[in-house]
Amino acid sequence: MSVVDDLDNLIDGLNQGIEKSGQAPASKESVSGTQQPSGDALDVILGGAPRTTSVQSLRDSETVQKFRDDLLSGIVSLDRLSALLNLVSLVVAQVVRGRGI
Repeated sequence: MSVVDDLDNLIDGLNQGIEKSGQAPASKESVSGTQQPSGDALDVILGGAPRTTSVQSLRDSETVQKFRDDLLSGIVSLDRLSALLNLVSLVVAQVVRGRGI
């Protein structure tokens, strides 16, 4: 098993954790509300155009792609490794928070 395979396994595990925790939708999602008669600030927001959220796959993130490229070239800088570990840390924190651990 290569280091790139290990990276893929790590990302797969993180993605499974995200899906199980319910922290992020798997694809683009539209959220819309209904307008209430009271006319306050919330009504303005809820009565507006539906919001869209774009969620990017961890595997497709720029940080992971750059790290993968560095692995394949055999030269991984500390900055690149730090960026990947920061991203992994954010994902793990979200999964832990979503599970109430």
